[in-house]
Amino acid sequence: MLSICLTILLACSSHSDSLADNDPLHPVLDRMTQADCCRFEFISILESDVFESVDSTTGTALISADDRYDILLGPDRYLRNNEFLYSYSGENEQVTLERIESSAVPDETIRFITQLDQHYHIQPLSSGKYTLTRKADSGSNLPQTIILTLTESGELDCLEYIDDNGDTNRIVIAASSFQSECDSAAFVPNFPESTEIIKLY
Repeated sequence: MLSICLTILLACSSHSDSLADNDPLHPVLDRMTQADCCRFEFISILESDVFESVDSTTGTALISADDRYDILLGPDRYLRNNEFLYSYSGENEQVTLERIESSAVPDETIRFITQLDQHYHIQPLSSGKYTLTRKADSGSNLPQTIILTLTESGELDCLEYIDDNGDTNRIVIAASSFQSECDSAAFVPNFPESTEIIKLY
């Protein structure tokens, strides 16, 4: 669930043929296409029928077009710069450190929210609501089907999907902004001094 949650949180090359020219989703896709830096504030909600529970976690995601990202999810942080991937656990006060090889494939489970029509066929479902169906050549670790909704003002509102465990996941977008460039300082690791560093290389 965590990996996909981060997913839902870069550049798409063409818009879905199923959308009318004046569809309100087009401006949303355009903003993510043109921005080299996307920032999201979100709430991740997990509903489990098996455990009859609902868990929610707030987070932020800063995603750069050059594959860098900085994601805060509750007490945890996931940071990727040009050299390393850092995965910080606030509960354990540990950070795992992985070196990024020059040949590494970009992590689409982080970036795909900014590439929706690259990875999904998009079909209007009702006013402000769409069904996204994963394309055959997209990664199998992405959700098969997503229900996307827009706010009344035409902003990205919520993405909902069923995960492999049959649980309902909702990513509610509280705020979003798009800029021409991310501040490089955002991708500099700055964990508490007491953090234990575990190198995986």
